[in-house]
Amino acid sequence: MGLKNDLQVGLRATVHAPKDAVVAACSHAAAFLGEHATVSTAAARVTIKIRPGLSAKRSKVSPTVAIDLRPASEGVIDLNAHIEQYLTLQSRMMMVIPIGPKRLVGKSQYRNLLQSLENELRAVDRGCTIRRTGAGL
Repeated sequence: MGLKNDLQVGLRATVHAPKDAVVAACSHAAAFLGEHATVSTAAARVTIKIRPGLSAKRSKVSPTVAIDLRPASEGVIDLNAHIEQYLTLQSRMMMVIPIGPKRLVGKSQYRNLLQSLENELRAVDRGCTIRRTGAGL
């Protein structure tokens, strides 16, 4: 799967729970990645910065995941998780000539975050509607 398809992968959900519970679920999902994830919250957004690689301290952030929270109705939150910023890698021949497709840095950690987020949202609301977005799912 190419970079363009990887960037379209995300998660949409409708959760019947208070906003605080949904924000807590997002934080718990990021905790699954341990020191490789940094969480910050704002009024209507949770931002998770993922540092892939063996050492989180020596890795650059990629991707930055934005989780937008919107109240849909009384006690219902619409959630949209997507990649906001990212880095890419590309194989090179003789360290100069780019060959092969560009790849998303931190792709596996991002996919693990989405799976963890899905599990946490189901723990908050068993009847929530969750839909993965993008190609190649």
